[in-house]
Amino acid sequence: MLGKLGRVNYCCVFILASLVLQFGPALSQEEEEEAVDPPVVIVPAPTAEEIFRNLFTRTRPPLCDLWETIDLTMNDVDLSHPDNNITIITENTTLTGYEFSHEDVFGLDEATMTGRVCACHIAETPCIPLCCHPDRLGSMKDGKLTCGATNSHPKLDEKFSKYLKAQKNMERGKFVPVHHNGLATMSKCVNEATHSYRPGTLKYIDTKDGILSTKEDSAFKNDEYCFLAEKGRADITFVPVYCQKVQPKPPLSTPKPPSKPSSALQTIPSSKTAVFCSIASILIVYLVVQ
Repeated sequence: MLGKLGRVNYCCVFILASLVLQFGPALSQEEEEEAVDPPVVIVPAPTAEEIFRNLFTRTRPPLCDLWETIDLTMNDVDLSHPDNNITIITENTTLTGYEFSHEDVFGLDEATMTGRVCACHIAETPCIPLCCHPDRLGSMKDGKLTCGATNSHPKLDEKFSKYLKAQKNMERGKFVPVHHNGLATMSKCVNEATHSYRPGTLKYIDTKDGILSTKEDSAFKNDEYCFLAEKGRADITFVPVYCQKVQPKPPLSTPKPPSKPSSALQTIPSSKTAVFCSIASILIVYLVVQ
């Protein structure tokens, strides 16, 4: 009896070993096929345009006002290190070589691929503002500023930079020309009842903070003044505009009524009366003689 059971167990072990030898490699091969790594997908590197777009379209509150910014295009900056600071490489600005952080850039114009960067907080490179856009002339009358049509003077910014470099303390050319949006982006006069923005005088501009000093020894920050570009007889003139006390206009003089003739003049007889009296006197003398 025990011998029969031993033979049966031996047969079962033999059959099991045969099955393992027959199907084991197939199962191992299926497991290996299932364990093969997926194919590697190569993601192309972002283009310069994509880097530039992602840089300027991040949602963040701006660190400065719009008038305190300058335009930047892809050709103006070095984008080789998008996670680090942005370096200006254009030669058309006094900020060449300066580095900006990502918090300084915002406001992409998709049509022109132009972003904006805060520039007025840079030490010793003050912002000097025009009153109007740098391609528009302006005019001022009775405290009201009017900016001309777009592209009324395309190279106005170049003339403005040349004008500033000719001023006292500005010879080294370290400044950033910006522009206000008329008087809308400038500080209001302290006392609007007695003061308004008027053309004034220029003594010098501080090269560290852009404060303008006048010949009357007044001082104004760059959100309290701007330069008005007007067309003169021969060329463009630039005049600083800031709050000044409005001089009261003289009252209109009323016409004087015609003066009445004096009583002495009123006693003088008219010419007709004098002739009549002369004739009457002659007649009286003639009658007496007769």
